[in-house]
Amino acid sequence: MKLGTRSKAALAGALALGLGFAAAPAVAQEERISFELAETTFTEGDWGNGVEFTVSFDVPDTLDIHAVELEVSAQETDGGGLIGLTEAEEQEDGTWTGTVLPDTLPVAPDADGYPSYSANALFSWTDGVASGQREPATAVELTIVQDEEEATEHPAPELSVSDDVFTTDGWGDGIEATLTLGEGVTEDDVFDVVFFVYEVTGEEFEIIADGSLWGDEGQDGSYTITLEPEGAPAIAEDEGDAHYVVSALYGVAEDGEWTFEDIVSNDVDLFVIDPELDITGPNDASAAELAEGVDVALFGFQPEESIEVTYSIDAEVIHEDAAVAGINGRTAGVASIEGAVAGDVYTITASGASGSVSLEITVSGVDAPPPTPPERVDTGL
Repeated sequence: MKLGTRSKAALAGALALGLGFAAAPAVAQEERISFELAETTFTEGDWGNGVEFTVSFDVPDTLDIHAVELEVSAQETDGGGLIGLTEAEEQEDGTWTGTVLPDTLPVAPDADGYPSYSANALFSWTDGVASGQREPATAVELTIVQDEEEATEHPAPELSVSDDVFTTDGWGDGIEATLTLGEGVTEDDVFDVVFFVYEVTGEEFEIIADGSLWGDEGQDGSYTITLEPEGAPAIAEDEGDAHYVVSALYGVAEDGEWTFEDIVSNDVDLFVIDPELDITGPNDASAAELAEGVDVALFGFQPEESIEVTYSIDAEVIHEDAAVAGINGRTAGVASIEGAVAGDVYTITASGASGSVSLEITVSGVDAPPPTPPERVDTGL
């Protein structure tokens, strides 16, 4: 999901670049009406000579065709409708032809397939007994592709951050983000650069910080800014919890003016961890509880950091294990020790590049005394 956009409406257009439907068949066929299109694939922003139809009929001679209408429709996420309509003209060979030049320019579809476009032909008729109005053929999908030359002129920029890990204590000195222009693009091609920090929950997102630079504020093809969201970030404890993303875009300039075209960068995920290393678990447990296993949790490690876990008694390591922190720097598991004796103290130590933390567990309870043989009983036998 690319989030950088001046608005949700602009996002759909920005993400459309380079995407398209699979080519649809050029011929739609029904029992009574069919049509062919001269072209079913168009370049984004250009209908060329228009959508050219040739319509044919398989109808009895007694049926009189009054009118043939040619349509082009667009479907957006929030609805759709006609964007072009004309009437076809009958030709000497019995076909009907016409060209529709839509009112709006074509836009390549986004990742969800919108907008989409289709063409159709409809006819009205009488046969001396009955009549029909706007009987349709089967619609044909139109494919909209990105202009390859334009894509080459403005390759996607690369967004990076100096640090992508923050703690629940706050955003520190802010998020330092750098946008580096693609190969062949210079500051003269840039009108402005806009940066965003989003809080994302599921499919919903909210801008929590943004900033912009003018095109002439770049240095050696890069633009750097510090973004400072308000408040402190929250740690994601579950998969559906909020997380944070940085994105950016630049406006394409021509003769110093914005062309109303934006080039969107990649997204950069930010990670939020606990401010300090910590390990939690019981400070005492019975031998039976240790044998069954006790819950131990680790906090404050770096995202996906490798962690070495050792079990020791009297400074002697008796077991080694390994764990990997989650993207929130946390992980948890069950520690089990068999053969523990009351009064013993076991130390569980978790170590990684971030440092180490330890938990001491004292074995509680009193050892049972050794069994005593029964007294001898003289039965007199």
